[in-house]
Amino acid sequence: MAATPGGRRFGALIRAHRTDAKLTQEQLADRATYTDDNGKQRRVSLSTIGRWERGDVQNPGPDELGAVVGALGISRPRALLALGYLRRDDIEALSAGAADDDPVPAPVKAFFADPELPAEKRGAALQYIEWVLEQWRREQRETGD
Repeated sequence: MAATPGGRRFGALIRAHRTDAKLTQEQLADRATYTDDNGKQRRVSLSTIGRWERGDVQNPGPDELGAVVGALGISRPRALLALGYLRRDDIEALSAGAADDDPVPAPVKAFFADPELPAEKRGAALQYIEWVLEQWRREQRETGD
């Protein structure tokens, strides 16, 4: 698969953080672990890390993405910005909404209001949203933005 502009930005981001941390790709793969839906401990493969660093990133799963950026201390919002999945104004809109009386965007409300949504998916989605917001807040504190 060919590298995309977002893939190249993301690849450069993780490569820079990995080399700054003085880690090899194999060491990063060993640290980039997550628990799958069945409760089994998994690690991101060395080949995935190599592909991602070359910019060949096609629809990264949230578990693998979270494991890699978590192991490198990169916030998920920053990774999503690099990938082109979010724009800076998207994040600013989310943070501005936190000050409103109702900070939950309409699409999120609709998602959680769906009566067909299984409880485990609802819980996983909520946990993911809370994690993303916490990572963003931490980055904001660290950078002073």
